[in-house]
Amino acid sequence: MAADDFAIIVGIDDYGSATFPQLEGAIADAKAFAAWVKDSHGGNVPAANVDPYTLLSVADHSRPLLSHVKLSMAQVLQRRPPGQHRAGRRLYLFLAGHGVSGDDADEACLVTVESNDALIESLPGRGSANLFFKGAAFDEIVLLMDCCRSIVPNLEAAVPGLILRKHQNAHQVRRFYAFATGFGRTAREAAKVGQQVRGVFTSELITGLTGGAANAQGEITTMRLKEWLLRPDGPLGAQKPKFPSSDDDFVICAAPKVDIAITVTLAAPAEQLLVFSGSDLMVPLPLGVLPGAGAKPLMLPRDSIFFLRALNAQGVQVGQRILDTRTQTDAHL
Repeated sequence: MAADDFAIIVGIDDYGSATFPQLEGAIADAKAFAAWVKDSHGGNVPAANVDPYTLLSVADHSRPLLSHVKLSMAQVLQRRPPGQHRAGRRLYLFLAGHGVSGDDADEACLVTVESNDALIESLPGRGSANLFFKGAAFDEIVLLMDCCRSIVPNLEAAVPGLILRKHQNAHQVRRFYAFATGFGRTAREAAKVGQQVRGVFTSELITGLTGGAANAQGEITTMRLKEWLLRPDGPLGAQKPKFPSSDDDFVICAAPKVDIAITVTLAAPAEQLLVFSGSDLMVPLPLGVLPGAGAKPLMLPRDSIFFLRALNAQGVQVGQRILDTRTQTDAHL
């Protein structure tokens, strides 16, 4: 268990102003991320490091106020051992609700419930995460924001006043920041999981974290997750997710290994088959060269992409194709 990981999770559907109408999926998104982050096959974070810092809106629009979110951040810092700057290994910040951006194209702000047509109270996600980064309070920081980024000129969104001095080890902190959409764009709530409306970004995020973004070793790294969210055939193309301060590549989790039956059929002159992971076309899977024409039953990881090469008896390539086990269970070469 990731005993010294923490998660601050905010989901806001209920706003008391026509300027910020009711949402349908932010609370469901926050609950889905909380479930993943506590799952032993997901983030594996203890419930005691998640539940006290999970803030969901209520029908009377009384919470969470901006002050409630800032207080949760301070409470996480208070978990530090006395006299130490470091609070833990990894911090997750997940924010879902209405969102705005000011003049900074690399910032996104979560709008909190007290906002109306005369006042916008909002939490700058990147600025808040960077406080923990500069103070080296965690070794890794993962910021995920499923919010619109509607432009509000001259928006003043102050970062929390956390007592965090800049630390000399800040350069060693690794970061992954993901915004659901580009500067000035909207984030959609079109995805449905069962009968539940969900944000498209969070729906794709959870699918990626539970195996869709896994590499051949079954690891979900930050760069693989980024590639998953940006894939050209995915549903997030119109939203154009952005990833500021996300050049570090590190393992988020190991996906639960689930293999499914695949049938690959070779037709003459193909007599040999090589299977490569979609993430590395230079290294074939440890299946070796599979000889002989005809149907070949294989067990391959679900929700993964593979590259198939068909060779003739002399080892010359005579066919190739992509196999996507999210949607395919057979292939012909």
